[in-house]
Amino acid sequence: RVIANQAAISLDNASLHASAQRQLQEIALQKHELEVANAQIRENSRLKSEFLANMSHELRTPLNSILGFSEILKDNLAGKMTAQQEQECLENIHSSGRHLLNLVNDVLDLSKIEAGRLELQYEEFQLGICISEVLTVVRPLAERAGVNLLVELD
Repeated sequence: RVIANQAAISLDNASLHASAQRQLQEIALQKHELEVANAQIRENSRLKSEFLANMSHELRTPLNSILGFSEILKDNLAGKMTAQQEQECLENIHSSGRHLLNLVNDVLDLSKIEAGRLELQYEEFQLGICISEVLTVVRPLAERAGVNLLVELD
């Protein structure tokens, strides 16, 4: 009878040991899954910070252009600029405003992409006009930094 009790206890111990081993394996698997999820969260956070830093720069560029050209026009109230120079300033302000609106729309489109609600629309555009508009925004900043921009289109 003592041997039977010891055998029963041994069987119970073996069963408990096997159960504990399974639980340890499950915990190890869950720990690994949490580590992977945490790594993904850290990467997403890094990408978000990088995106916000880039977007901050992208938004400030056309805003600075708008403010700079409008300041030039404001300072020209005495009429020192030619009509053509005034027109160029107004076109630069308008172009920068459109660029800023496009950036805001792009950010809103990103939220639609994340929500799975964005429909792509393919359209033709004039590359030369696009480059010209980009130069309008970037050229004043480049000039202030002492950078000369050259563009050749074929």
